Amino acid sequence: MRLRYKTIFSAACLTFLASSLAQSALAENDLYGKGNGVSITAQEAEVFKNRMVPKEVIPPKREMLRVMLQQRLFAKEAETQILPKDKDLAVELELLKENRLAKAFADDYLQKNLKIDDAVLESYYLSHIEDYKTPKQFDLSRLIFDNQEKAQAAVQQLQQRPDAFSDLVKTSMDPVFRQKEGKMGLIKETDLRPEIKNALSDIKENGIAGPVEINGFYYVFRVNKIVPESHRSFADVKNDKSLYDKIAGAKKDEVLRKYAEELVKKYGFEWTELAKEGWDSPIAPISGN
Repeated sequence: MRLRYKTIFSAACLTFLASSLAQSALAENDLYGKGNGVSITAQEAEVFKNRMVPKEVIPPKREMLRVMLQQRLFAKEAETQILPKDKDLAVELELLKENRLAKAFADDYLQKNLKIDDAVLESYYLSHIEDYKTPKQFDLSRLIFDNQEKAQAAVQQLQQRPDAFSDLVKTSMDPVFRQKEGKMGLIKETDLRPEIKNALSDIKENGIAGPVEINGFYYVFRVNKIVPESHRSFADVKNDKSLYDKIAGAKKDEVLRKYAEELVKKYGFEWTELAKEGWDSPIAPISGN
């Protein structure tokens, strides 16, 4: 199996290549290969595998290293053939490196400083409690007939002899569900059509509902099972990462922006008058590939 060059040549890969071109003396026991001014270490290969290769791709080691070497050699050639002509590319490489470092720092800073206590978690849970409810569900089987008389006769037969469903399903005007013995599976009450929901409102497990007329056809339903409405308690969900992430998502920008303002003071950064020209105007349309 061959990996395509473009498949894994991402922004992260550009950062990796940019930072790895300047290499120091390497221990022989860590070397995977070397040439004239080019080398690959075991550590670099491991990072490349874990961070550059798509998770759904599992290439042989030799193919991964071939792609890695190809990219490194291309990058080496770019130093002499492309960078002198494309000054923006050099800036872009530095920005990509900067972006990756900034993200790593931001993630680390948030982990240490974005504290969300149980009171905040519970407040969010209570204000979004509907998200943690599962509505009543019905496990249904169905029959379809082209007139009301046939459907009503089927209902009466099933009320007298519930095991007749397996025979009646053979006469149903529903080839797909005939093959499934009429089984529809578990369906949320909120997903049912209003007329079906009304027909099922007083039906117990193993009961028969119908006929229900829909678009000129008559439906008969058997209720195989009813799953009552349920909801997850705060104790069940408070340790879910998804709950933390929802709250953190709304707060992390605020936390990072506040810290960035502290760093502006720390580094004594000031904008020039050139930067302030058109300060409140939309930026010009982005040009690009």
